[in-house]
Amino acid sequence: MTINRLRDVLSAIGPPPDARELSEMLWLACHISPSGERPPAVPPVPPPAVDEPVDAPGPLKPPEPAAPRPPEPLTELHPRPDPGAEPVGRASEVLVPTAPMLADPLGVQRALRPLKRRVPSRHRAELDEDATAARIADTRLWAPVLVPSPERWLGLSLVVDTGPTMRLWRPLARELAETLLRQGAFQDVHLSYLGEKGHVASTPDAPPQDPGTLLDASGRRAVLVLSDCSGPHWWNGRAVRAVRRWAQAGPTAIVQPLAERLWRRTAAPTSPGLAALPRPGAPNTDLRFAPYDGAAGPGVPVPVLEIAPRWFGAWARLVSGSDPQPAAVAMLPDRPSGAAPVRRERELPIAERVRRFLATASPDAAELAAHVAVSVPSLPVMRLIQHRILGGSGPGQLAEVLLSGLLRPAGGVRYEFVPGAREALLDTLPRPEALHTRHVLEAVSAEIERRAGTSAETFRALLPADGGPVVLTAETDHFALLTPQARSHLVPDPMTPLPSPARPPTLLDLADVPLFELAGDGWPRHPRPTVIGVDGEDPVSVDVLHGEPALPHGLINGPRAVRGALLRTLVMGLALDHSPSTLNFVFVGYNGGASFTELGQLPHVAASATTERTDSPPLGRLPEALEAERERRESILQNAGVTSWDEYQEAIASGRPLIPLPALVVIIDDAGPLLHARPELLNPLAELCDAGPAQGLRFIFCSPNDAPTPPGLSGYAGWNVGFPSRMGDHLAFVHIFAQEARPAFEPARISPDECALLSGMMRQRPERANELTWPEGPAEPADREPEPPARPGAVSKFDVLRLNGGGPSGMFSEAWAQPADTPRDPAIGYGPGGHPLSLYPLDRSSGIPHGLVVGSPEARQKVVRAVTLALTAGHSPADLQFLFAGLGQHPLGDPIDLPHVLYSEEELLGSPERLRRFFEFLSDELEARSAGPPQDVSRPWNIDADEFNLGEMYERFRQDPHSVSRAWWDFFEDYQPGEQLSALPTPPETRPRLLVVVDLSLTFPSSRREVGETLLSLAQRGRALDVQLLLTSSTVENTTIWDRFLPLLGWRIAADHLPPDQLQRVLGQANLQFPDGEPTAYFLAGGGSPQRFTVAPEPPRATIADFVRRTRAPQQGSSADSIGVEDIGRMFAELDAAIENERRMMGGEPFDGATVQAALQEILWGDADTLRSGRGLTLRNLVFPAPFRPEMIVTARLYGKMLNELGLLSPGTLSIRPFHELYRLRGDPRDRPGLLSAFRGHILLVRDEAVPTPTGESARLWLSDTLNSGLAQGAEGPLVILCGEPEELSARLVGFVLESRYVRAFESVPPPPRTRPSRGRTMRLGSDPETGESVILDFDVDRHLLISGPSRPEKAALVDGIVDKLAASGNGQERLIYVLDTGTSQRDRKKARAWQRRGVRHTGSPGDFRTLLTEASGSLRTHPPSDGGPEIHLVVASHPDTRRNHDSLAQVVPHLGALLDEDVHLVLALNDLGAPGPFRPVIARLRQLDSPVLLTHYVGGAEASLWDLPVSSVGPLFGDHALLARPGRQRRVRLDGVGR
Repeated sequence: MTINRLRDVLSAIGPPPDARELSEMLWLACHISPSGERPPAVPPVPPPAVDEPVDAPGPLKPPEPAAPRPPEPLTELHPRPDPGAEPVGRASEVLVPTAPMLADPLGVQRALRPLKRRVPSRHRAELDEDATAARIADTRLWAPVLVPSPERWLGLSLVVDTGPTMRLWRPLARELAETLLRQGAFQDVHLSYLGEKGHVASTPDAPPQDPGTLLDASGRRAVLVLSDCSGPHWWNGRAVRAVRRWAQAGPTAIVQPLAERLWRRTAAPTSPGLAALPRPGAPNTDLRFAPYDGAAGPGVPVPVLEIAPRWFGAWARLVSGSDPQPAAVAMLPDRPSGAAPVRRERELPIAERVRRFLATASPDAAELAAHVAVSVPSLPVMRLIQHRILGGSGPGQLAEVLLSGLLRPAGGVRYEFVPGAREALLDTLPRPEALHTRHVLEAVSAEIERRAGTSAETFRALLPADGGPVVLTAETDHFALLTPQARSHLVPDPMTPLPSPARPPTLLDLADVPLFELAGDGWPRHPRPTVIGVDGEDPVSVDVLHGEPALPHGLINGPRAVRGALLRTLVMGLALDHSPSTLNFVFVGYNGGASFTELGQLPHVAASATTERTDSPPLGRLPEALEAERERRESILQNAGVTSWDEYQEAIASGRPLIPLPALVVIIDDAGPLLHARPELLNPLAELCDAGPAQGLRFIFCSPNDAPTPPGLSGYAGWNVGFPSRMGDHLAFVHIFAQEARPAFEPARISPDECALLSGMMRQRPERANELTWPEGPAEPADREPEPPARPGAVSKFDVLRLNGGGPSGMFSEAWAQPADTPRDPAIGYGPGGHPLSLYPLDRSSGIPHGLVVGSPEARQKVVRAVTLALTAGHSPADLQFLFAGLGQHPLGDPIDLPHVLYSEEELLGSPERLRRFFEFLSDELEARSAGPPQDVSRPWNIDADEFNLGEMYERFRQDPHSVSRAWWDFFEDYQPGEQLSALPTPPETRPRLLVVVDLSLTFPSSRREVGETLLSLAQRGRALDVQLLLTSSTVENTTIWDRFLPLLGWRIAADHLPPDQLQRVLGQANLQFPDGEPTAYFLAGGGSPQRFTVAPEPPRATIADFVRRTRAPQQGSSADSIGVEDIGRMFAELDAAIENERRMMGGEPFDGATVQAALQEILWGDADTLRSGRGLTLRNLVFPAPFRPEMIVTARLYGKMLNELGLLSPGTLSIRPFHELYRLRGDPRDRPGLLSAFRGHILLVRDEAVPTPTGESARLWLSDTLNSGLAQGAEGPLVILCGEPEELSARLVGFVLESRYVRAFESVPPPPRTRPSRGRTMRLGSDPETGESVILDFDVDRHLLISGPSRPEKAALVDGIVDKLAASGNGQERLIYVLDTGTSQRDRKKARAWQRRGVRHTGSPGDFRTLLTEASGSLRTHPPSDGGPEIHLVVASHPDTRRNHDSLAQVVPHLGALLDEDVHLVLALNDLGAPGPFRPVIARLRQLDSPVLLTHYVGGAEASLWDLPVSSVGPLFGDHALLARPGRQRRVRLDGVGR
């Protein structure tokens, strides 16, 4: 059976399968084994015995075939009927999903990324703490220094044309607006509508406003006008005048839904050319436009964009001030031309009209018209056909069909062909009409079935149904066939009750915003009602802030569990839509705050009075606290000249400089039982409900069903939500006064972990609620247990890790990924109002670097552990490190094995030697930081190579010097735009911030004065070196050392109760209260008043252990333990799909996929061999030995993605640079690593292009040294790929080639297979002790030899004899010998000179030997032994007494490893193969190559394991005996002379 036949058979019983479904069916059929026949459940009954003879059995009758299963009935789907048509039946109306108009919204968002930048705000300011402190110190005036806050550079106004020709583009307008709102590149996105009189409005039906209302005085607002420029208001000039006005104030463009070829027929015809703006964000009047043909006409130039990513990308680059961009520009004159659209084509004959359309239309438009001719000409159906059959075509092709003159509107979304047009189009079809009709019918049906049940846009259609409410007419031909499954999504059976959904709706789903955008730059959003659930497909919401003015409060009734879940949804919904400057919460309850679980850490919480008893005094003071707040708000409103909170918010929105006055939502849980127990609260709360709304107070009373809120309060409620509904226990009901009543809806849910995650994201923003002042009450009776005034009952359940996003559901990795200079907000406890207490001085930008913690050992250790865990959750080890030192106990009590810990010791005072080493460690660290550039650089020097634009950086420097690294400041002071660069500024080497925590035990030891002096020096120098000091002690004495220290300790904590004199000395107040039985601490910073707080609970040990494991996971992501050969195998299997995907992404640019596949297979094979050898997979540079071509781009990009997936290179993106461009940017030779650091984490593909002499030779030498210097950057990259002619690379960049891996797949002519000619290179090692015959080493068989054993005369004589034998076996044209002997002494110099005369290159320096290896590699490349070149022998003898050369030897090892696979011979003599050292990778590689090892003195240990030696051979070797071992065989050797 053929594929087509199989498709026809399957189509007869259901929707026709597409290619993917067919392939999956065939694959599944090949992997399903037929089930065997089952034995009958009951054994058959034997027939009765008879005496008659039995006839011979005849042929068996085949079983009757099973009746074929009837195909599932398909239901026709019809468009809505025309009025007056002949009825043929009844139908029911359904909502059918259609396809989107915007083909690639994600591509549009990506194209606008060049506009995603930040600039200093002109309206908002923030405190510059460093400058404020400096002013106070200089002038003694306590006046703050304010600096502009960073904000998004541009705002965007999207103006949608509402002219008569734009009705069909309304869905496109909605999709484009949603795409721009979610993009996040703009400060705000304002949606407006352009009317036919040239006015704008906020909604199509709103009162018109002057177009000038969209102008921004700062000029930082772009305008996009979505219009086809065809309405009458464009021809009469009204729309043109509005667009000209916007274009004169800021960057403005027209987004044109029509295809480009139709623009000449509009009121804004365009000319193609090159456009450029002199500066970012300049208005269109500054636009410089050069048409490709002719000169630009008069008027204001306005770019016109097709709705496609490449058009938006060109406009975004134009607005950001980059190089000239290709653009289509319309010149809008001051006075309209008054021309009208062409009418002649309407008078043409139909045949001529169709011929012209097919001749001028795009191929996609012509194909779409043919498909519509055999279907229903309805706009939603056309969109389905376009999306399913034509793929990526956009609204322009749809416009070509609609404006072709072949269709005319028939009302709503329906069209009809003009007489004769359908028939003329059908005549152009290349196959029978019936087959074409079936193809379109199948495609539309499949697309509807795929989208059924989703949230896609819908249109009305008819399904035949007996007794349906709608008449089905004869002229409404069907456009789709639906299966029962698809029909069930469109038409639920009304007789079947709605089942309870398996998964209740979640708040995050209803928000329809990605998780990490919810509390991002879009917060706060436009005020709107808060969604709390769904009723079918309709969202259910309540408006807490802007509800019924007379009844603004609300009720929630129901059991505690469901009531708490709904309350969590409501509070989180309000918090996501409103910042703390717009809305605050007060939580009140007597049940310990169970309903406020996970909500107390929101930055919106102003107070949390949650107690365990109804008779708690803080609850009694609730009305007093709220009344004081109401009076405070009333005075603010009076001073502002307004009478209500709503008027105050309108004044702020209009631009008045008023302080924020957030609404205060008071949520009282268990209000019914509480007021029943405390009736004296009823009247004060009722008065507040009556008077408070004018000042922004809103109450929400939550009560169980059996104890409702008293009528005295419930009468003020304008909305009421209750459980359960009469329709089901899992449903709720809602009643909103004078608006709506829903007897049943499904409440939305949000989990506690999601609350914690979102709260942590919100706390990363600087805004916080102002703490509500709680009045102090009279003293508690002596017989009554005291209770705190306001204790965050629910909040106290959060330990310090969950408080900072490091709990089991925390996303601390997101905080780690932020730049080091991004402010963090480490929280270590809770204030009296229940809000988290931030230890802001620990942020590097606070200007208060050093601190002090005083208290008992247990109390101060608890504080230090909280500080450590809070900082660890917010900073990666690359940004922050710890140094812990305890003179007595450890500062943490029990150390925590975090990857951030650089040093950790305790009991230093009892060990003078350890104390001395601690001082030396501190001194070395400070000296290392002092030797480098300053550490207080506001932003690290790390420029993305793909966005490197010096002119843009210079412009940012002019606007705000702090927007670039300080390393550029001196450079830009003398820089002139456009000048030729000669040197780049030196990039600062940023080091992690260091927090030194020292526990002094009791106080500074008087017997060790150097302790105080050393730490005092650290405190004085630390701020400039990015080092912070935290001292912990039991007391602060009146001594000189403490008097010198205290002025440097800018923040202090009293961890528990201290004597009054200690409190006075530490915090400046002696009468602070420490209630018994309550863990109370005080925090002082920046000269303010001490703040009372409670240290957050410590997580369980298991939680800390899990957190440590997760913090170490990123550090181990690129180790050999985490990457296996199976990972490489998986990438092998995915090569074909990856290459095809890359081909699609390159937009059809041709490249040879076979070459790319061969190159990647070669690279991956090398990586797999590395893993099989037991070595970890690390970065290794590549050489593509051929001129640059497109296949190299694809190979490099795909390999970068693979390395990123393996965790070896992040982000692994590709940067391509001509090598002469890198040479042009060169500066001081010491800056070479800094230049490559600009490409850190990238694949850097360097194109070795020819440059003019004499630059060429010097450039190549410089490039070789630069690329070699970049190898020291290790796993941070970049991974460098060099391409060019092989001869030139080998001759001039030999140093780079030596350390790189050749990719032979790119060689122009494949090299001939290498043959190693036999040259008779044999060497006698000694003799057999039993037979006396010589033991020969044949270098043609065994290319390498490993010698292991202690440095004794026998071993030294063996190595010298090998060198002598090699030197005597030929001249310099036949062999090259390179010797490294790290144990060379003065008496060996004579021997070395003798070798040198015989052509042996000898050295005792690893650095010099590396140079010799470069020479050897050059010889291999230019004249390999396989082509008659000299043989190369390397002899390395390493001695155990040369540990000072350890680092130098480590640099030699990569060179040796690279040469092992070439035509070289290595003799490596080591002291012990099992000892740690730099040669371990070389040993593993030699073992993989089955190289022999010669063991002296002893057999065993690592040697016996590596070479599989039997147990019988293990033991000492006496005298001059040795053991020559190969895997699986060995023999004894007497070392009686080499070569004799």
